Parts: sequence; C-alpha cells; structure tokens
Amino acid sequence: APPAMDYVTSLLGMAPPAKKTRPPPAFSSAQSSVLQFIAVVSTLCSAIAIYRSLALLLQTESPVVVILSESMEPSIARGDLIVIANYSWAPVRAGDIVVFQFPQQEVPIIHRVVKVHEKKG
Repeated sequence: APPAMDYVTSLLGMAPPAKKTRPPPAFSSAQSSVLQFIAVVSTLCSAIAIYRSLALLLQTESPVVVILSESMEPSIARGDLIVIANYSWAPVRAGDIVVFQFPQQEVPIIHRVVKVHEKKG
C-alpha cells in the first residue's frame, strides 16, 4: 500500500491489510496415519502412567473403581467412578466407606459402615 494509504488507515483506526502467507504444507496420508498412531499410543501410555502413579500414591492395586450396584445410593450412584485409598492405619468409624475383597471374588466389595462392633478380650 502507498504510504499515504497507511497514514489514512492509521488515522481511522483501521488495521492495515493482512499480508498473504503460504499455508503450511499438508501431510501425506501415510504421515497423517503415523502421527495419529503416535498420538493414540502416547495418550494410552499417559493414562497407564497416571493410573500406576495413583496406585502407588494411594497404596492400592485398584485406585479407581466403577460402582456396579445401587447399594450405595443416594450418595454414590451406579456407574460412578470412585477413587480408593488405603487407610489401613486409621480406625474404622460408622459412616466410613470401606472396600474389601474376598480371594475367590474378582470384584471388590464397597459398603458404608453402619455400626462398629468392638471385640472384647
């Protein structure tokens, strides 16, 4: 643009015309597929690393569990995800949610403590 035109556009508060730039070169189909594969693999690796880090930090084999039944409603609904932490050092109190697993059962059992019975002797 001529210098006079730049002066007029600056007085009117208009932006100067944008310069034309070349678009970036397009990837070939094979390159695009490789990039998508790398993105999927890196996402999966990140998810596994986060899950394993949670397991180590929370001291449990399964730090994230899906609720399978309606037994914990209304506070926890079927299909909700919960994060489990190992507090084996803390005393169990009424109202706590506990997780336990029987050796012959694959899915952990999750219940709310209603009453604590103390053993005498």
